[in-house]
Amino acid sequence: MQTGSPAGVNRDLPEPPAGVFASRCAMLAAHLQARDEAMTESVIAELEVQLREAMLASDVEVLDTLLADDLTFVDVTGKVWSKADDLNAHRYGIQRIERLEIKEQTVRVYDKSAVTLTHAALSGQFGGMPLSANLRYTRMWVETESGWRIAAAHCSVLAF
Repeated sequence: MQTGSPAGVNRDLPEPPAGVFASRCAMLAAHLQARDEAMTESVIAELEVQLREAMLASDVEVLDTLLADDLTFVDVTGKVWSKADDLNAHRYGIQRIERLEIKEQTVRVYDKSAVTLTHAALSGQFGGMPLSANLRYTRMWVETESGWRIAAAHCSVLAF
């Protein structure tokens, strides 16, 4: 019977070369980070789905939850919109989106922020005038104490 060693432990094994433990820890950390980023990408993608549905329904309550209080949105004309401006456009029927088809979307995660790049075909009315366009949205999502919110966004018309 061995003394001083737990049963089944072989004290004669050589120590791993210097740096192996650190290397394995780094690999594990990278794996966990990649998994967390993939999970965050799916969370942001789901929030983008919720945003699309809220825009189509002019659901001010959901939009209020998804937009940061200090939102800055630059539209296709270069006009800067606040959160209140955006919510009021939906609330009072200034903006009515009838179709919002997502053609392509990418999500990139950066620690506690994410950027989405979306190509969308949109039609509806704005200020009582018909609107139909292929648009490119860039959105900056930030993780806050109360969840992910859109802090900044920009929209451009695609030429073709």
